[in-house]
Formats: sequence, C-alpha cells, structure tokens
Amino acid sequence: AMSLRPFLSELGCLPVSAIFSVAKVGEVFNADGSFKDGEDENRWQGYAAKCFGQLEWVGSALKKHRQVVDPFSSSPPNVKMEDRYMPESK
Repeated sequence: AMSLRPFLSELGCLPVSAIFSVAKVGEVFNADGSFKDGEDENRWQGYAAKCFGQLEWVGSALKKHRQVVDPFSSSPPNVKMEDRYMPESK
C-alpha cells in the first residue's frame, strides 16, 4: 500500500492517512466473506471504519469546496506536450 501512494498521487488521487490493508486475505476471511475463527472482527472493522470514514470526509470536503471554488480557474488551459516543452519546434 505504501509503495502505491506516490504513484496514485501522480494520477491525482488524494490518499487518506488511515490504511486498511489485509496482506493475507485467505488467512483472515472465509470464502463467504465472514471472518475466520480466532480473528478479532472488532479490530478489523475498526481499521475499515477509520479508513472509510477519512475517505468519506475528504470526498465530502472536496465536493463542498468545489461548489465554492472552481478547481480549474487557476490552471492554464490544456496545452499539447510538444508545445509546452518544445515551443521552438513550430
């Protein structure tokens, strides 16, 4: 999960600080999605609630702020890469 954060950020994804990762899904869940015997269901649900709660908060905040400020108003219009980095080639 940590190695994907820089990559996803470059794609415009905004990560949340809480991570919900299950490294060995087959050791935690049964085939029907229920928890295996001995797994602390409350602990896993707490991790998920924290992660999805943060994700919901960020999504809501971004949606509300977009109604106030156009996120593209301060960005330059799309320009072809060759025009941006090699203007002398024209």
